Amino acid sequence: MVSENAKIGFVGGVAIAIGSSVGGGLWATPVIAGAMGGPITVLIMMLVAVPTFLALPTYLTLTKAWPKTAGSYYYTTRMLLPERKNLSKLVGFTISFSGLMLGGLIYLRYMLLGGASFLNAIVPTISTELFTVLLLTISFAVVWFGIRATGVAEIVLDAVLLLSIGVIVGGGLLNVEMGNLTPVMPEGFIGALPAYAVLLTLGGGAIKIINFGEEIEDVENTIGGIIVTSAIVDILISTVVLFVAVGVVSYAQLEGQTLGFVVGQYLSGNLVVVTGIGALVAGFTTNIASVAVFTRIFSVLVDDNLFPEWVGRENDHGEPVYFLLFLYVLSVALTFVDVSFGALAASFSFLFVVPLMIHSIVGFRLPSTFPGIFDAESVANSRLLRPRVVRWSALGLFVILAVMTVFLVVTQPQAFVAYLGLVAVSVLVYGLRWWQVGDSSRLMSSGVGFRTVQSDGGEQINRSD
Repeated sequence: MVSENAKIGFVGGVAIAIGSSVGGGLWATPVIAGAMGGPITVLIMMLVAVPTFLALPTYLTLTKAWPKTAGSYYYTTRMLLPERKNLSKLVGFTISFSGLMLGGLIYLRYMLLGGASFLNAIVPTISTELFTVLLLTISFAVVWFGIRATGVAEIVLDAVLLLSIGVIVGGGLLNVEMGNLTPVMPEGFIGALPAYAVLLTLGGGAIKIINFGEEIEDVENTIGGIIVTSAIVDILISTVVLFVAVGVVSYAQLEGQTLGFVVGQYLSGNLVVVTGIGALVAGFTTNIASVAVFTRIFSVLVDDNLFPEWVGRENDHGEPVYFLLFLYVLSVALTFVDVSFGALAASFSFLFVVPLMIHSIVGFRLPSTFPGIFDAESVANSRLLRPRVVRWSALGLFVILAVMTVFLVVTQPQAFVAYLGLVAVSVLVYGLRWWQVGDSSRLMSSGVGFRTVQSDGGEQINRSD
C-alpha cells in the first residue's frame, strides 16, 4: 500500500504522462512517421485524438472503480474473459511479458536515438551505437540505485524539455517551405495508416499513466483530468513538431533520420546544443519512467506466481536484480543489430496498440461481464461513464486499431514477425510455468474488487474471484 505522502499529485501525474509520451520518442517518431506518410501526417497527428478519447470511457471506468499499479496487466488477466479464466491468464501474461521483452529489445533503445545522434554529431569518432550503450548503462544505473523519476523530478525535467521544444518550433516555423507540404499524401493510404499507428504512441501515450493507479493521489477524481490534459498537450506539441519536420525538409529526405537532422537545417551554435540537451533529457526521463513501469509489471508477474519467487529478488534499493540485468542485456544486444528506424517504430507501435485492442474488448464486454462496476461510487457519479457509452466507444476504438494494425502488418512485416516471435516465446514461458506449478489455480489467484454504493448510502467491496 502506497502512503498518502508518497503518492503522485495531479501536476506530477500530468508531468509523468507528458514526459513518457513526448519524451525521447519526440526526437524520432514524428520524423519516422513523416517519412512514411508525408505531409498528411500533420493532420493524422491531430486525428490521433479520436482513438485516444474513445479509449477514455473504458480506462476511466476501470481505473476509477479498481485503481491498480500495473493496471494494464490486471485489467486483461482478471477482466478480459472471466468465463474463461485460464485463457485470460494466458493472454494477459503473453501481452505483458512480450511487451517487457519488446521494451528491452526496441523501446529503450528507440527513446535514446535523438540523444545518441546528438552526441555522435559532437564526437563523430564514437558511433551512435556506442553512445546508445553508454546512455542505456547510465539509465539502468540510475534505476538500479532506486533513483526513479518522481513526479517532482518530471516537472523540472519537463520544463527543460519544453524549453528545447520551444527553440525547435520557434526556429522551425520560420523556415517552413510550403513546397515541402505538397503533395499532401504522396504515399497514399499505404503510408498514411501505418503512420497513424506510429503516431498514436505519442498522443495516446498518456494512457500509460493508468499503470500508476494506486500511486496517484485521489485517483478516482484526478485520473480523468491527468489523461485528458496530458493527451491534449502531447498532441499539440507533436503536431507542431511534425509540421516543422515535414515543412523544413522534404518527406523523402526524412528516411532514417531523427529530429536532429531537421533542426540542423536551420539552427546552429548554442541553439543546437540546447536542442541536443533536450534530446538527452527526454531520452533519460522516458527510459527511467518506462523501466519503473516495467519493473512494476514484472513484480506483479512474480506476485502472481508466474515466475519463481527467487527470480524477483530485489537489491538493497528495492529493484528486481535479475529482471534489470535481463532488460539491460536485451537492450544492449539489439543496439548493434541493424534495424531500420521504420521497423523500430513499427515494433514499438505493436507494443502499444495490441494491449489497447485487448482493453477495448474488455471495455466492450464490461456491461455484460461486470455490470456491478457501474455501481462503483466513482463511476456511478459520472454522467459520461454509462454502460452504453463505454461499450460503443470501445467498439469504435477496436475498429480503428484493427484497420491501422492491418496496414502496419502489410507495410512492416519484419516488425510483425518479430512481435509474433516474442508472443510465441511468452506462450512457451507460460506453458513451462504452468507445467512446473501443476495447477493453473495457483497462478493469479486474486480476483477483481471494487467499491459499490449500497441503497443506504454505505459501501461494500464487490469481488469476483
